[in-house]
Amino acid sequence: MDETDRREVAYAWEMWRGGTRDFDLNPHAGEWPGLSFYVTLGSQVAYRGIHSLASGNWSATEFASHVRTDPRGIFLSGRIAGVLIGLATIYLTYLLGLYTLGPVVGLLGALLIGTNATHILISQHVTDPNLLALLFVLAAGVVISRTRSGEGDPDVRASALAGAMIGLAGACKYVPVVLVVPLAASLIVRHDESGRYRLRVPWQALLAGVGGALVAFAVASPYTFLDWRTAWGDIVVQRERHLSEWVGQTHGAIALPEYLIKILPSMLGWPAYVMALVGTYLVLRRSGRSHIIWIPGTLLIANGFLSVAQPRFILPALPFLFVLAACVVARIADPAFSRLRSPAQRWVLASVLIALAMAMPLRTLVEARNAFSLPDSRHAAQEWIKRSIDPVVPIAVDVYGPPVHTQGDTRPAVTWPFFAEEAQLVEVAYHPEWLDGVGYCALSGGVAGRFESNRSAHANERNYFAWLRRNAPIVWNSDDRTMSGAAIEIRKLPQAISTAGQRDSLWAATTVDPRAAGTLGSWCRFMAEAFLAAGSPERAREWATRGLTITRSSSRRPLIHLLAFLDLKEERVQELLSMTRSGLGEFPDDDLLHLYRGMALEASGDAKAAGEYRESLRLNPGQPQAEKIRARMERIETGSLGR
Repeated sequence: MDETDRREVAYAWEMWRGGTRDFDLNPHAGEWPGLSFYVTLGSQVAYRGIHSLASGNWSATEFASHVRTDPRGIFLSGRIAGVLIGLATIYLTYLLGLYTLGPVVGLLGALLIGTNATHILISQHVTDPNLLALLFVLAAGVVISRTRSGEGDPDVRASALAGAMIGLAGACKYVPVVLVVPLAASLIVRHDESGRYRLRVPWQALLAGVGGALVAFAVASPYTFLDWRTAWGDIVVQRERHLSEWVGQTHGAIALPEYLIKILPSMLGWPAYVMALVGTYLVLRRSGRSHIIWIPGTLLIANGFLSVAQPRFILPALPFLFVLAACVVARIADPAFSRLRSPAQRWVLASVLIALAMAMPLRTLVEARNAFSLPDSRHAAQEWIKRSIDPVVPIAVDVYGPPVHTQGDTRPAVTWPFFAEEAQLVEVAYHPEWLDGVGYCALSGGVAGRFESNRSAHANERNYFAWLRRNAPIVWNSDDRTMSGAAIEIRKLPQAISTAGQRDSLWAATTVDPRAAGTLGSWCRFMAEAFLAAGSPERAREWATRGLTITRSSSRRPLIHLLAFLDLKEERVQELLSMTRSGLGEFPDDDLLHLYRGMALEASGDAKAAGEYRESLRLNPGQPQAEKIRARMERIETGSLGR
């Protein structure tokens, strides 16, 4: 399951929770625009209709319960939507080639995109925003092709429609919005009947194009503007991430050389890539068709000035490059241009070129399908852990390691924090000292390999993994011949790694960046909960106390709950009174802290306990122990306190 799949499904689900809440179309996040979430939401609503018809139960509560217990259908419905979008882009590629360079180019371009591994695999995600952006970028290209961009006066209606398609593409991913600039340039720079360039500002068409883009974006992703504070904050974070180093994936200050030298040849295959470059030369010699060059070129440059290169980022450029490649094949097959006078020679050569252009991507697809057919290494590791490790022994797990907490397994496990970008923010977690008391660690090559691929950076993380290799023997590892997915190693940790004093000294020397406060606070919380579940209350207290030193952590409330629970369990009445006093100063409406404080007061013989119990019930009248709390209140108020 791809991370994009999880994100799309989770954000769309939160907008309605299967009908158990009123629709809230605000994604409450701005690192992506909203349109892909709305398309996913539509697929979920459709799935509910299908499920309700099949089961005969139209209850929203029943449907939400069904999705929680068996989420396969809701993911499949989103993937079906992705497949339909992918099929639509194949047809639009045909139209792009048809209107630009003729039916042969259109058919060949559609054939190349329809057999391309990257396009096929991304089309099987849950309404991937890059694929959705491709749909609308292609639609804009088709509109421009039909009106013969660059020839005569621009059509106002076509300009508005092309702008609207660019706006919709931007409502899926922000980067395609940059296409407004070359669209405006194409409206201003035109060709006269003699083929010469002339400059004139067609204000109506220009305003229609730019206005169409803005209106379409606002309609398709309204909360980018309505909730602009959240959106802008997330956009700034996203910009910083894409302009910073990505662990194991950044190969220079900008990503453009990586795209040109490595990623595009890999996505298209070298034969198709070379043909696309030759096709670019051929098209530049023919006026009125330059949009099939400036559209992918602009997207490539815009993404190329980020710090990281990802194939999915430039997916919207792919069909245009295939149309350019198909132009070369059509030129060879055309007797008016080809130097091969024999029709057989022309079509044999054209067929060979098409076969070469399809061969490399199809080979990639076959290899991917073969890998998918093998058992997943993460699931195999999970099964070994269930069979071989005591369920109360804590386990440290990489973020790409086995899914320990699935299928009802509640063993104590902690996922080590990892940021693909700005990794230094959670660097503090990569010290072997923190592993003291943990029985095993499950490592994935997806994390360790990325740190170790750059020998000039991330020394702390590389030393951490080197220590594990020296001191923690392997007890299980995946086999890449019989399994797919990341390489997984499970290592048994030494019993004594550090003392509490050493850990406290190490933490005292650490400064937590506010941007990582939530992540590191949650890490401390999960460590505390894991040790509590493993029957080690002192270590649980140690980690909960450590987590409270992170002042902006979102985990402060559950950490205070955990410490209060430990004080209650150990009958440390004065410590419990102190903890609940400070906790209620920070979270005055916390029913659990009022309950704990009432229990502490009752244990110390203070009749004020009844007031705390009453406040706890007021804040949460349906809590599980409500009847017992009322009985305690009655005993206190009737003067039975202490008996």
